Amino acid sequence: LLTGLSAAGKSTAGRVLADKSGWEFVGVRQVIRALAQSKGYNRIREWMAKEGNGSVISASRVELMRLLETKQDQSGVVVDDVFDRDVPGLVRTTFPEADVFTIAFNASDETRERRMAERLSGTLEDARVEAALLDGFKKEAGITDVIMGADLHVANEGALEDTVSALREEIEGLRLSYRQSLERI
Repeated sequence: LLTGLSAAGKSTAGRVLADKSGWEFVGVRQVIRALAQSKGYNRIREWMAKEGNGSVISASRVELMRLLETKQDQSGVVVDDVFDRDVPGLVRTTFPEADVFTIAFNASDETRERRMAERLSGTLEDARVEAALLDGFKKEAGITDVIMGADLHVANEGALEDTVSALREEIEGLRLSYRQSLERI
């Protein structure tokens, strides 16, 4: 489960990690976008404005869990952009046999603003406004709790390949520690 504020590099690193590991990639943002469109909204923010953030958070949680149940037979799944404080516990409870780890991505405000401006093809001010909107929504959903409870924290300022390589090593270390702790029980 990948978490972090907007433009911290979760999606980019998560896609490469999934690809190199032969795992499935599930983007929460894409889940929410599909839900918004199924409800007749062109943009997620229209849904948020009309029905409230709580409705979006609740519906996305239900849909994400439904989607993950269809992926149980995969060797691994990278879930990108987990911001709902309830999701890590739900995933662990629903899939008790799975190795579930929460990885929090962090990048400096300057790096995040630059990435967001590139994503928007806009200015740094555009990026600040968009990041404030997205991060405000994530904070309401409990991302601070998700980040604080993460199994691993990644400073994502460097080269993508270095980040992904380090992530793969850390995940294997987490898996080994997790399995050893289960053997002791």
